[in-house]
Amino acid sequence: MKPLEQNYSDLLKSLRDTNSFSQKELADLLGVTQRTISHWENGRSEPNLSILRKIKEQFDISIDAFLSMSLNSMPKSVTLMSLNSEKVSLNSDKEPFDDFIVVDYYPNVAFSAGGGAFPIDEERLRVPIWRYWANQHNLTADKLKMLDVRGDSMTPTVEDGDSILINISKNDVRRISSSLYAFRLADSLLIKRLMLIDNFKLRVISDNKAYDDYTLDLKNSDTTESFQLLGHVALIFKNL
Repeated sequence: MKPLEQNYSDLLKSLRDTNSFSQKELADLLGVTQRTISHWENGRSEPNLSILRKIKEQFDISIDAFLSMSLNSMPKSVTLMSLNSEKVSLNSDKEPFDDFIVVDYYPNVAFSAGGGAFPIDEERLRVPIWRYWANQHNLTADKLKMLDVRGDSMTPTVEDGDSILINISKNDVRRISSSLYAFRLADSLLIKRLMLIDNFKLRVISDNKAYDDYTLDLKNSDTTESFQLLGHVALIFKNL
């Protein structure tokens, strides 16, 4: 395989050329459009973490390889990157750059895909988030977790393949406002719009009106045992 280059576009071109893939073939392999591949290779947009994981699986390379690009190439909007293990180990709490905080990202845990609440045994990556944004919202790294979203029940707000940043400090049911929350219900991890009807009932709302809304009665012992509020959705990273 050719040496890894200094940005996403060069790296993707190198991987594609080395494996004799056309843009269309690579697009089909990653589940995106040929136009998206073209945008990545022309530097007009960048793949998100869920796509980087697919690239890792398909080409047997480390996601950290993508971090050889310069921070100066990052757009003003938030950009996600896995930290280079030579700078920060996956289990380190050290922050690599003054402009960033570092949060946990669980690539193998996705909402609407089942599972529990942030299992510590799952694979964990460390990703940088702009410190300025975190300070503006009074957030610190220990309050934030990042996961991917599967399914279309919250489109167009949150779509399949998007990533979300969850503020796990906002996990008090009594303080729920009409906003997006992550929660566990039995064996499923879900992201929905929650509304507290009274002290004992939650209205669960899907932005995609093809899905029915429903009400959870928190006085019901079965609901109480199966429901756990994980946190408020603080930020959504769109899959371009």
